[in-house]
Amino acid sequence: MKIWKDRDSVKVKCNYNKNVMKKLKSMTAGKWNSELRIWLFPIEKYDELIEIFKDNISIDYEKISMDEKREILKQFLLRKGYSNKTSKNYVSHLKAFLIYSENKTDSKSINNYLLYMLNEKKCSNSYCNQAVNAIKLFLRVTEIVLKDEIISIDKIRNEQ
Repeated sequence: MKIWKDRDSVKVKCNYNKNVMKKLKSMTAGKWNSELRIWLFPIEKYDELIEIFKDNISIDYEKISMDEKREILKQFLLRKGYSNKTSKNYVSHLKAFLIYSENKTDSKSINNYLLYMLNEKKCSNSYCNQAVNAIKLFLRVTEIVLKDEIISIDKIRNEQ
């Protein structure tokens, strides 16, 4: 099951399941679009849908806006007790990366971004590592990529 926001609506796509269909039909304002083969709901129903189907969903993070991705990281850092300074830095690093990668979060985009920071922007190794940590944390929180892919994103080694 996938649930995502799209402009002014929430879209739900899933395989047929009697219990899921019963829940979707019971929600007010939901409509089945037979042409697209998805359920459409008003944007206000997003949180309710996520809560009801939290055990069944995989969120399509590629369709979530940059602001929403930053907010997901910000809320996680707040819940985990990270300092305000660390939170600001991590959210800032995530924003810069998402702008560079055009909102893509695959490992190739991440590695290209790190090379860009090192070679073109001439950022320090520690600055790049902070960016790596912020991006990796976001990926772990959202589970966008497999754990093995996250591990394959290398930190920058300090020069000897």
